[in-house]
Amino acid sequence: MKIKKLVLLLLCCTMLTIAFTACDFGNNDGNTATVRINFTGNSNTTRALDGENLPFFNDTSVKIVAIDLETGRYFETDCGPIKNASIKLPVNHKYKLKVKIYNEIGIWMGTKNFKVKGKRNKVSIKINKNAIGWRPIGFSVDASNKYTLYTPSKTLENPDKFYGDNPFFCTDNKGGLYLIGEDGVTQLLTTSSEGDLNPSAIEFPSLSSLDLAYDYKTGKSYLSGSNGNWVLKLIEKNASGKPKKTDIPGNIGDGHIAVHNNMVFVKNDSISGDGLGFWEIPLNPSSSLISITSNSNYYFNSTGKLITETLMKTHPISKTRATINDIFVDDNSIYLLLSDLGWGDVDPEAPIISSLANSIQVGCILKIDYSISEQSVGTPAPQKKLNLSNPQFFGLGKFKTAPEKEYILPESYYKDNFYKPIKFIGFDGDNLYIADDGIQYDGIATTGGPKFKANVNRIACFNTTTEKLSFEDAPAGVTWAEER
Repeated sequence: MKIKKLVLLLLCCTMLTIAFTACDFGNNDGNTATVRINFTGNSNTTRALDGENLPFFNDTSVKIVAIDLETGRYFETDCGPIKNASIKLPVNHKYKLKVKIYNEIGIWMGTKNFKVKGKRNKVSIKINKNAIGWRPIGFSVDASNKYTLYTPSKTLENPDKFYGDNPFFCTDNKGGLYLIGEDGVTQLLTTSSEGDLNPSAIEFPSLSSLDLAYDYKTGKSYLSGSNGNWVLKLIEKNASGKPKKTDIPGNIGDGHIAVHNNMVFVKNDSISGDGLGFWEIPLNPSSSLISITSNSNYYFNSTGKLITETLMKTHPISKTRATINDIFVDDNSIYLLLSDLGWGDVDPEAPIISSLANSIQVGCILKIDYSISEQSVGTPAPQKKLNLSNPQFFGLGKFKTAPEKEYILPESYYKDNFYKPIKFIGFDGDNLYIADDGIQYDGIATTGGPKFKANVNRIACFNTTTEKLSFEDAPAGVTWAEER
């Protein structure tokens, strides 16, 4: 249902205050109260964002999350239109409340701790003017590597510029998108938070293997690419929405990036080698990147130590075969999407025929906790050190090779586990959304490998608080990679 009045949120500084009123509506047990959210403001339909970068809420949705600070119990409500914004909670408990505001692409959030005491409770919460993340973005790629993007209610197409077998995009602090395109040369394109493509672009004729990342802690977006060295650029929009760039001196090393709280996390494509590299972005953008030491080699070395030590306890997979498809970082953890976890060399008596090897679909989320310390060595001193710990795998079920030594996992395996997680496509402050691409097979042929049955296109949702993983079919038209 459309809201007749658009809401203009006013704030003198960089934050927005919203008043909440909780009322006890006379439940029979008397143990819950309903927290209602009241929004006030002026009507305006001319822009997607107001003067403080916060959205006007014509058809904007609201989600409320409450986490019991004593028990860890998790409450979540999709409220829909603003006038329905409320959540029912047990009284006499203290909660961390998160309120998220959505428009077509961007997500803004505010948090505050409060205690529900029953009867009437009032609490104010501030919505940060920087977008916390972006709603899930679907995509499809055709045989000529032309891609199409899908926001919740729009299809973004530009056959002259949308090119690439793996679309790279990230959000910005205003809830829009940065996109990598091509029109003779590589270009950086932008959209508004309502999903409207800006005709202006900037070109990067000397860069290849580009990637994009958003730092939701600082509200800054970055582009990386190779011109012989791997370079990092701060990207911003001017008043008209045209992108601009600032070069940051330094070489981040081979790989794609995530950025969090002014730290760059660089992934290699393979689990072999160092796996991850770390850099600090200087406060002065004209200064060079600062190297961060870590115990990364303990987890990612030439023998695939992490894969070997952790996975081989329950899974007969290869010691070295794993591809890192994407990386995301929050305050406490690094999330890697792994796929192509092969097996066969672990048990020399159980070889996998070559036609079957590419049909084995095993992937997962690898979550690694991290902490930051400082050491007195380094220039300039003190130098930061990143400590990795507690690796955990999600979306990877237990399995074993079949007696006939030619094995495909049954479809029942994939109910709770990944086929091939290929990309992080959204983040709302709690949930990571992931493109999961797969194929169903009829069975195993004695020659020529398994018989194709159907393509599988899913969106996985991983809650970073509860660590719950769920899957649903992607919307119509979303195929991820090119389909056979």
